[in-house]
Amino acid sequence: MPSLHGETFGFVVEDLLTLPADRPVLVDDFRTLPAHVAPLLAWRGQAVFLLPTPEFRGHALGTRFADPARARANWGNSDHSGALAKRLARDELWDEEVRRQALGLGLPVLDVDGSQDAARLANWPRCSC
Repeated sequence: MPSLHGETFGFVVEDLLTLPADRPVLVDDFRTLPAHVAPLLAWRGQAVFLLPTPEFRGHALGTRFADPARARANWGNSDHSGALAKRLARDELWDEEVRRQALGLGLPVLDVDGSQDAARLANWPRCSC
């Protein structure tokens, strides 16, 4: 779940500062917004925000929660298809906010549709803009 007002972002930064600075670091943190990251960057291309296409997210979550036991563990005995639809709608709103903030701050956004593996995504063009 996204943190409110970025109150947990400091913990992420503390963890990152303990890592070696001589290599790229991939941070997968759903709760972090571009507005939290931007003040820490030495250049705009130092961060890129990966956003799944709605189709890719729908497929990934649909597959993940196709197992009734897993869906029940997450959503109880409620309507699982309804819960998935609400989750997808919530995530789409979050992605829109991340995109809005990133583009407003001049930070790059990379749409992920599942057609490229992680190694290819990691070779996204870097710049010192």
